[in-house]
Amino acid sequence: MFISFIALIMKTHIFNTIVKNGSICKYSVNEIISEMQKISLVNFSDELAMLTEISRTQRKIFKAFNIKEPKMEK
Repeated sequence: MFISFIALIMKTHIFNTIVKNGSICKYSVNEIISEMQKISLVNFSDELAMLTEISRTQRKIFKAFNIKEPKMEK
């Protein structure tokens, strides 16, 4: 029950951000969540890892939520 409550709070926050920000207005809450799930970190070995490419849509979402875009550090 508690986890469902936290998920509802998160979905409400995403929805409110969509309404406030016109640049991501055409996406639904589920589409935004689905788009952000595509980002992953691929580990090749203990020392080598690569972040998947960030799409234009994902960049818009990061900007709308004022989140710093992830970058791989060497």
